[in-house]
Amino acid sequence: GKKFNAIRFTVNKTNNEAADPSGNQFFTFSEFYVLEGNDATKPYFDALNVSLKNNNEQEINDAYWAVENSLVEKEFAAQELSDYLESLQGLTGEALGQYQETDTYLKALNEATSLLDNLTDCTVSDIKNARVHLEEEFSSLTINLPEAGKYYRFKSATKNKYVVCGAADQALKLVDNPENGQDVFFLTSDNRLIGSNHLSLSDNVTSSLLGESYSFRSSNAVPGAYVVMHDVMGKIEGWCAGDGQLSNSVGAPANQSDCAWYLEEVTDEQMKTQFTVTMPEVGFATLIAPVSLVIPDGVQAYTGTVEGNYFVLHEIQNLIPAGEAVVLEGSGTHSFTYTPEMNASVGKNDLEGVFVETSVGDGMVYYTLQNKENNIGFYKYIGKTLGAFKGYIGYPESSAASEGFKIKDGTTGIDAPEENQSEVNEIFDLTGKRVLEVKSSGIYIVNGKKVFILK
Repeated sequence: GKKFNAIRFTVNKTNNEAADPSGNQFFTFSEFYVLEGNDATKPYFDALNVSLKNNNEQEINDAYWAVENSLVEKEFAAQELSDYLESLQGLTGEALGQYQETDTYLKALNEATSLLDNLTDCTVSDIKNARVHLEEEFSSLTINLPEAGKYYRFKSATKNKYVVCGAADQALKLVDNPENGQDVFFLTSDNRLIGSNHLSLSDNVTSSLLGESYSFRSSNAVPGAYVVMHDVMGKIEGWCAGDGQLSNSVGAPANQSDCAWYLEEVTDEQMKTQFTVTMPEVGFATLIAPVSLVIPDGVQAYTGTVEGNYFVLHEIQNLIPAGEAVVLEGSGTHSFTYTPEMNASVGKNDLEGVFVETSVGDGMVYYTLQNKENNIGFYKYIGKTLGAFKGYIGYPESSAASEGFKIKDGTTGIDAPEENQSEVNEIFDLTGKRVLEVKSSGIYIVNGKKVFILK
C-alpha cells in the first residue's frame, strides 16, 4: 500500500499428494514480497520471516495475523485522525460561530497533519496521542463573541426555529418563519438584548426570569453554536433553552443541546430596528428607551429639573443614554438609531419613565407632558396608566403641592411656551428681523424676551 513498506500477501496451505506422496504440507504464496518492516512493524515482520523459514504452519499463522493486526490497527487509527481533521474544517477563523486559533492549537494541527503524511515512521500510539492532543487544544479555543452595537438572530440548533419578540403581546416565542424583523435583536454595550418592540428580553412579560444581562459561551454539545447565559439575581447562572417553546432554566438542563443557539448577524439595513417618533403638533414629546439612541437632525433632546413652578430644560448632545427620560422638541417624524455608546452623566434629571404601559401607583401624584391652555408643561395626570416609553414626574401625595410645572429653557432663556401674542409692541425672529405676523409656532423675541409662541 502507499502508507506502508509492506504489501499484504496470502499464504495458502495445500496438501498435494500427487506432488508429494509422503503427505507433507506445502505452502504456496499467491503474493510474495520481501518484507521491509519499519520501527513500528519490524518485530512482527521479523517474526513472520522466521516462521516462513521454519515452515511451521502455526508459527506462520500467528506471525501473519500479528502483522495483519498491526497494519489494520494503524490504518484504523490513521483514518480516525483523518476524519477528525476533516470535521475541524471551517470551525476556526474570525467569523461569528468560529473559534479563535492559538499557536498551540496550530502546532497540534500541524503535528497531526504531518503524521498522516508520513505514516511509515510513526506508531499507533503516536497517531492516537496526536488525536488526543488536538482534541484538547481545540476544546480550549474561545469562540468569537457577538459585538455590541450589532444586530443578531438566534436560531435553535436542535429545533431549527428562531426566537421572536412580538410587539403586540411582548412575548418571546420560537417560530419557523419570522415576520417583520421580530427575530432581530440589538446587543448593547452592557450585554442586554433589545428586540423589535424596543424592549430588552428581560422586559418581556413571559420571560421575566431571563435576567437583565447576558453572556455568550461556546456550546459543548454543538460545535459552532452558543450557550446564552442570563443574569438571575446578579449571578450568571440561567440557561436560555429552546425545547419547543422558549423557556428559562436555572442551572444546566438535562439536554444541553436544547440550549445551543446559532447566532446570525443581521446586516440588512432595512431589518435593523430604529425607534420612530412622530412629534405632536405642539412640538414637544417625552421619550425613554432601554437602549441609547442617536439624536437625529431636526430634533433637540433635553433632561430637566423642577425649580419652583417651572420645569427647566437642559439640552443634551449627540445621543440619549439608555434609561434616561427626556423631552424632545421638533416636528414631523424622526427615526432614532440604536447605538451601543453611552453618554457621560447628564446630571440631575427629575424625569422618570417606563418601557411598558404601567398602572399608576397608589399614594403617588404623576405629572405628564400636556398642552394646558396653550402652555406646554408637566401637569397633574388623572389617567390610570402611564404610557410605554414615556416620561413623567412623580411625587408622593404628601409632597405634591403644585398643579404643574411650565417648561423653561435653562440654556436659551426661554421662559415658557406662550399662547399666540396679540397685544405686543414688537416681535422679532432669532435673526433680529421684525415679524409683523406670527404664522408658525417657534421661538421669537417678544418685547425683548425670548418666548415660544404656539400657533
